Amino acid sequence: MASILDHFFPWTADAPVPGVDGLMLPKTLGKGTDSLHAAMLQVGYKKHEILYIQDYVRVSGVREQDAVLHLGIGEHDRIAAALALWKGVPWLPIQGGKSLDVRYLRPYAVPLQPGESHSSSVPLATSSKGILYAVSSLDAFQKQNIQTHLMMDIVGKIADAEQQIQRWPAAERTFSDALFSLNLLPENVLRYLREQLDLQQASGIDTNLADLAWREGEISAPVLFRILQAIDESSVSDDLRRDPFVQLGNRATLELPDIHLAITSTGTVESLYQRNIRDTGRAFVEACLLETEDRYNTIINRMLIHAAYQGYSDIHMSPLPMAGLIERRKDGVKGLLRAFPIQEYIRLVGIILNRMGNVDTRLQAEGRIPEDQLPPELAGRFEFRVQYMSVVQGNGETGTLTLRVLNLMNETAVLETLGFEPQDLSYIRKVLHTGKGLVLTTGATGSGKTTTIYAMMRAIDSIQTSVQSVENPVEIRVGLWRQHQLLREKSEAVEWGDWNKGLLRNDPDVVLQGEVRNADLFEQVADMANTGHLVFTTFHASSAVLAIGRLRQMRTTHGDALDIDMIASLMHCIIAQGLARRLCPYCALPDDRDETRRFLAALPEDLRKAATPKRACDTGCPHCSETGYTGRFLVYEILRFTQEIRDKIVAGSALSEIENTLTEENTKIGKLRRHIALGETSLEEAYRLSGEIL
Repeated sequence: MASILDHFFPWTADAPVPGVDGLMLPKTLGKGTDSLHAAMLQVGYKKHEILYIQDYVRVSGVREQDAVLHLGIGEHDRIAAALALWKGVPWLPIQGGKSLDVRYLRPYAVPLQPGESHSSSVPLATSSKGILYAVSSLDAFQKQNIQTHLMMDIVGKIADAEQQIQRWPAAERTFSDALFSLNLLPENVLRYLREQLDLQQASGIDTNLADLAWREGEISAPVLFRILQAIDESSVSDDLRRDPFVQLGNRATLELPDIHLAITSTGTVESLYQRNIRDTGRAFVEACLLETEDRYNTIINRMLIHAAYQGYSDIHMSPLPMAGLIERRKDGVKGLLRAFPIQEYIRLVGIILNRMGNVDTRLQAEGRIPEDQLPPELAGRFEFRVQYMSVVQGNGETGTLTLRVLNLMNETAVLETLGFEPQDLSYIRKVLHTGKGLVLTTGATGSGKTTTIYAMMRAIDSIQTSVQSVENPVEIRVGLWRQHQLLREKSEAVEWGDWNKGLLRNDPDVVLQGEVRNADLFEQVADMANTGHLVFTTFHASSAVLAIGRLRQMRTTHGDALDIDMIASLMHCIIAQGLARRLCPYCALPDDRDETRRFLAALPEDLRKAATPKRACDTGCPHCSETGYTGRFLVYEILRFTQEIRDKIVAGSALSEIENTLTEENTKIGKLRRHIALGETSLEEAYRLSGEIL
C-alpha cells in the first residue's frame, strides 16, 4: 500500500510559500487535482469509504472533515491531506502542529467575533513570500476574512503607528520609552515584559526587550522595525527583516502581502489559536490576580482551558501546611503551574468537587466534570476525569485532586506520521490484515500507547469490519466503532467479563480491550483472540521482554498461572514504547561529557565518528518555554513473535536469551543512542525512558 507521504515533500526555505518545520507540500502544489474524490483515492481511501463520507455530508450538511470525525473513517490527517492535494495547498499534519510557537504572529490573527468560541484560522509563518495561515476548511470566505482583517485592522494600526513614529524625537530615548510614549503598549504589558526578562529598567537599545515584545505578539513586526530603525538600525534582526509587512512597508503605499493557506485539522487550529493567540497561560495568571467575587470559578475555567490546549495530560493539586500546589504534567514531566494560600486552595478544590455533583469525599472520590460545567471553549471537545483522595497533609479539610485531560476531538494521527521505521510500518500493516491474534502495546503512563493502538486500528476498514471495544474509560470516540465503557458497578474483572460475553454475541471482528491490569483480565483477552478475533490491548512494562516476564509471574484470583503456551501462539508482537523529549534547536548545547561518549560507544564506528550529541540548556529559552525541550518523538521496539521466539517462551528460556534475539539497533536503547548521536535528544532522556543507569 502506498504511503500518504508519497504524495508530499517536506517544506524547505526555498519553497514558493512561507512555512515551518513539519509542513508538507503536495506534489500538486499550486495546481490541485480534478476532484476531491480523486484526491481521496490517492491518500488511501477506498471507494466504499468515500461513498459513506459523501452520503453523510449530503444528509447532514457538515464538511468532509466533520464527516470523518462523526463516522470515524480514516483520520483527520488523511482527509486534510486529501484536501491539500485537491486544492494544491500545503498540509500541516497533527504531529507537526503540536509544538509550534507562533505567538509573534498574534497581531495578524483574525480575532474571534462576539459569540464565537473557536477559531477557523491561525497565522503560521511569514517571509518575503507572504503570510501562511493554517485553516481547518478551504471555503471561499477564509481568505476573504483574513484579507478584510489585515486591511482594516493591521494596515490601519501600522499607518497610525507610522505617523506617531515620524513625529517622535528618537534621540537619547530607550526602546521601552518609545513603546510607552507612542502609546503602543500599556504600562502593565511593559511591566510584564520586564518581569519576564527580570529587568527593573531597560536602558539604551534593549534588544532582549524588543525581541520579547515581538515574540510575545505584543507589537507587530513593521512597527517594531520602524522604532528600532529610528533608534539604531543595527539592532534589527534578520527574522524581523523577513516579515512581509516590513518588506512592503518600504514601498510608497502599504499593500497586503500575499496570503497562503495550509489545511490542517480542526483541533490543530484550535490548539494553536488558544495556546498562542489567546495565550491561555497569561489568561490563567490574570485570573489568579483578580479580586472579583467570582474569581475562583474564573481561575478554574481558565486553568482547564490552559491545560486542554497546552497539551497537559494531567493536573495535580496537592495541599501543604501553609499552601496548596497546582502542578501540570506535560511530555511526561511534572512542573509547577501555581501555588495558592491554603484557604484559597481549599476553595478551588471544593468548587471542582461541587461541579462533579454529590460525591463522598471522606476517603476518596472519582468522577468527571459534567459537560454543562465546562467553559464553552471545552464543552464537547474535552473531558476531565477527577480523582480525589484524602491525605494527612490536608488536616481533614482537603485532599489531593488529579484531573486527567481527555481530548474528545478524535484526532488520531496517521500511522505513517507516528515515527515507525518503514520496515516496521510494513510489518504492522501485515498484522492488521491477518484478522486474528493478539497485539500488545506496553509502556509507562503517558507513553503514547493509546495513540499508537488507535492509529493502528483506524487503519482497519471499519465499514467492512466490525470494530468494537471495552474500555475504562473510552479515551477517543470513533463513529462507526461500537465502544463500550465500564460502569464500575462491580469488580473490574467481573464487569469486564460480563461485557466480553455480550461482545462475543455482538459479532466483532476487531476488539480493543482497554488496559490489562491483572491475570483474570488477560485470560479474557487471550480467550477473545483465541476465538478468531484480532485483539489489541495495553500493558505496563518498560520493555517488550519484561512484558513476557510479567505475564509469567501473573496469577489469577484462583492462584493459577496464565497459559503462556497459548498466549505465545496467539501473540503477533509486543510493541514497547516511550516518548522522548526533543531538544530545543535554539538553545541546545554541545555535549562532550565522558558519560555521553561512553553511552555512544556501542554505536557502529561510522555513526560514532559522525555523532554530534547535545544536551538541554539548563535555563532554556523563549522558544521552548525555558524547558530546554520542544515536542516529543516516538522511541520503540517491536518483539515479533517468530517461531524462534515462541519456542523460547514455551521452553521457559531466560529473558536475557529472548532479549538477545533483538539486534541492538532495534531496541529502545539502540534507537535512543542514534537519536542522541544526531543531537535530537539528551542522555538524561535516555535515563528517564529506560529507567536504568546506562
